[in-house]
Amino acid sequence: MTLTRAQMDRKIDEHFGFERRDDVEAVLATLTPDVEHDVVGWPTGPVSGAPAAKNFYEQLMAAFVNEEMAPVRTLYGDDSA
Repeated sequence: MTLTRAQMDRKIDEHFGFERRDDVEAVLATLTPDVEHDVVGWPTGPVSGAPAAKNFYEQLMAAFVNEEMAPVRTLYGDDSA
């Protein structure tokens, strides 16, 4: 399924909202089951699949309490979905 830029922006906003509320299950619902998650600098490196992403988000939410985040730039590409 291909998303428009507006649909992708809404999904990203939804995703970050769930992160702010520390709602791991809702965050995972914004991802595909075959997610490849790569956060530059994260000690474990890239992870693949929903179970690994769940572990990542559990660690992230435990490590960053009351942190703020806001997108500063969005990059779109033909292969993005």
